[in-house]
Amino acid sequence: MSYFGMHLSLRSAPRYIGTEGIDDANRALMTHLGVSDTEEVLKNFHDMEEGKLPGHPHGHTTIASLFDPIQGYGTCHTARWESLAPFDQDWDLIKDDYAKQCMDVWKQYAPNLDPLDPMNTLIYPPTYIEKKFKNMVRGSIKQGSYMTLQMGYNRPNDACSRGYTPIEGFYVCGASTYPGGMIIGGPGYLGAKIIAEDMGIKKNW
Repeated sequence: MSYFGMHLSLRSAPRYIGTEGIDDANRALMTHLGVSDTEEVLKNFHDMEEGKLPGHPHGHTTIASLFDPIQGYGTCHTARWESLAPFDQDWDLIKDDYAKQCMDVWKQYAPNLDPLDPMNTLIYPPTYIEKKFKNMVRGSIKQGSYMTLQMGYNRPNDACSRGYTPIEGFYVCGASTYPGGMIIGGPGYLGAKIIAEDMGIKKNW
């Protein structure tokens, strides 16, 4: 399985049901939605392992422009939806319909959700990931397998896990390196740090 995602522009930031008077709840970096119980999560994973689409999508959303106003304009905001999905589907045929299903789920929690013109929406199914990044085979979301010999300080291997590589002046700083893709921004931060130190550049953070 891999990620199904959307980047889109919203007329205003989503306001979630039940958050009246709790403004911070609408400013979360990531909001998970679409799940009512553990059984539903397990059923969705079982379906995806068999190559089936989840009957009821669930995913996480981020409104980047809440934290970086440059990414928005006026009252409009940039948003992202991501959810797990099986790779082996006819995504060219079904991606628009599946995107609508995901939006319908999101609107159940944020009724004010109002995307701009579809021209401001990018839908990227698992197959898009492999087309864009040749090293993310079958939509591999972490740029490398999550297996014992490629985890922690061995990610992606002992020679490259700290950002350095055997090639002088060439660094790796993405999700394939320590501490991995789930530590958002971690590999990039560590990579920027060692590059700045090696080049004698004053760090402005």
